[in-house]
Amino acid sequence: MNKRPALLVSDQNLKLVTQFLMITYVLCLLLPAYKLSIMVGSGEDGGGMGTLILGTLYLPFGLMFGDYGILAVCGNYIFFYLVVRLLTIPNYSTKFSVILAILLLCSIALSFYDVFPVGYTSNGHIVAWGYGAFAWYFSLCAMSFLMLYRFFLKRTPHISWFILALVVSFLCSLGLRYYQYHYWADEYHKKYFFDAVWLMRMRMLSHIGNV
Repeated sequence: MNKRPALLVSDQNLKLVTQFLMITYVLCLLLPAYKLSIMVGSGEDGGGMGTLILGTLYLPFGLMFGDYGILAVCGNYIFFYLVVRLLTIPNYSTKFSVILAILLLCSIALSFYDVFPVGYTSNGHIVAWGYGAFAWYFSLCAMSFLMLYRFFLKRTPHISWFILALVVSFLCSLGLRYYQYHYWADEYHKKYFFDAVWLMRMRMLSHIGNV
């Protein structure tokens, strides 16, 4: 007697959702990810692809010096692994995928810790996030949600959920950016911090006048 599949889902819908998340992730590699304090006023930023490569290379040294925020880079490889599993294994959903989904959320939390890739000085502080950071946060959050939803509810959310979540979260973040620019930032920050920047760090805004 044949066993029924563990999940009664539309493989086509799962494929579409996975491809959609792949597209949003590719955007994070192509767009600016962050701005360091030494980049302010220079028009430079940290690109997503460069951040992934340098973050991977810096990982063992970061751990050696106690910069545990660098572990956030591991979220990229967890994301890659889950994409491959979803595309190659029908109805992929295991307890291990739940653990990976939780680790994705942990990597997001770790990204808010300061990492000092530039001379271990205050020059290495991230002072603002680029639009690539938004794409990265969304991709990892959405993948985590997808894996948890499939494991506990035994089906795949429709792709429209993810499209709606992307639009709503982006519009909300732009509202916060507008508020930051018009109500929190002074003239210095308006001039040098908001070129190609998605959001300033709240920590920076709480210390305006001291940066």
